[in-house]
Amino acid sequence: MLRNLIVACWVRKIWGFEVSESVCDVSNGAQREELMETVSFVCDGKLNILINNVGTNIRKPMVEFTAEEFSTLMATNFESVFH
Repeated sequence: MLRNLIVACWVRKIWGFEVSESVCDVSNGAQREELMETVSFVCDGKLNILINNVGTNIRKPMVEFTAEEFSTLMATNFESVFH
């Protein structure tokens, strides 16, 4: 978190941009809703750039996935993109 604060201060000083961050479990619908409310409030309803850096992997053949593993994989890598 300190690194992010340092980067935000550096960007503000060099280029004059405001930078903020949020952490969210994108596979969790309630957390996605909370993130959107926070972004709307912090950015006054206007978001210029969004970097969504998310993804997960399970290192075994897909036919060996449990139902829970499959759900987690789909919620994180697929469903979260649309919300």
